[in-house]
Amino acid sequence: MEARLVPVSDKSRYVLDIEKAVEMIDENTVGLFVILGSTYTGHFEDVAGMSKALDRLHKERGWEIPIHVDGACGAMIAPFVFPDLAWDFRVPHVASISTSGHKFGLTYPGIGWVVWRSPECLPSELTFELSYLGGVEKTFTLNFSHPACFLIAQYYQFIRFGRSGFTRMVNACMYHARLLSVALEATGAFECMSDMHRPRGQFGFSEATRLAASNLFAESAMCQKSGADPSVNDVYNYGQPEVAFRFSDWFIQKNPNANQDVVSTLLRVRGWIIPNYPLPPNRGSIRILRVVIRETSSEDTVNRLVRDIMWATQTMLESLTKPLGEALLRPLPPTVSTSDLARDVAATHKETLNDSRRSSHWEGLLGKIGELKAAASSAAAVIDKEAKKAVYQHSC
Repeated sequence: MEARLVPVSDKSRYVLDIEKAVEMIDENTVGLFVILGSTYTGHFEDVAGMSKALDRLHKERGWEIPIHVDGACGAMIAPFVFPDLAWDFRVPHVASISTSGHKFGLTYPGIGWVVWRSPECLPSELTFELSYLGGVEKTFTLNFSHPACFLIAQYYQFIRFGRSGFTRMVNACMYHARLLSVALEATGAFECMSDMHRPRGQFGFSEATRLAASNLFAESAMCQKSGADPSVNDVYNYGQPEVAFRFSDWFIQKNPNANQDVVSTLLRVRGWIIPNYPLPPNRGSIRILRVVIRETSSEDTVNRLVRDIMWATQTMLESLTKPLGEALLRPLPPTVSTSDLARDVAATHKETLNDSRRSSHWEGLLGKIGELKAAASSAAAVIDKEAKKAVYQHSC
């Protein structure tokens, strides 16, 4: 069995390129994977669009090719916040769907789900039939004995929350992901590769799309009716609550030696595990930081994360001219509140942010979190030797 990997592109928004996928199909193709929720950027691949392309192939050449939807995260998101999106068995070529219970299904790792359109879609050659304790047991896995606790946990969560409860949970995740996205882009130092915070139909980062996303977020946050109402998502792009971001072009031009790996490492000092990794092959020169918003996240979580990302970025810049341990000697002031920080940062620029204003804007934002001292004072902060030693050892 040969696995053919379809390269991504800027045009395809770093997910499945339907045109390239069609070019790689031949008479021996037995199936096609479409991912609902890219691991890299959180985009939903176009299941319905891929199905239409397969329809055309069927009419032209008679090939019947099924689709498997890998909905590890997205299949537990789309039904609750994007009910209008056709990605499931409403799409003719979809034969099977898988999802993870331990992600947005709210259970422990150890359970996943796969659903087939009909028994005919699961070849009999893949199943085992066992006569056991007076009955016949069918299975298509090689794990015959396993605990039932994960299944019970999933059943409990379904019964406990129901559709409205899951809608409230996912809506909250989407809100916090959009807040984080808009705030990061408002700093001028970052741009998002994910698009779930942008108006539907707008993709990619520019000052125009940044302003559009910022204004849309402010409007939709004001008029959100109910946490169980999915219609608030109708004006946004499809996607999962994932924020993929990188340094903006302006920031890289101003700081050509800026290193996202250092930012990722520094965030670990603050207790955050935020990976920095390349996009898929063909666009692997682009490295991104990624945050997946969990159901336990709150606005305060986003506030603290925005603060710590700014702190890590400024510390990284200082480490370009001095040892990292020395740069770390500027801990976050404990007296500075993060209340409403993300909203405040998101609202700082409702107008176009040009290059001449970005540096002063960044310094102004650092002032909001107490990173810069008063401009009139040139006195350095005094840190005793023991504290200095402790911070340095922690950084190492």
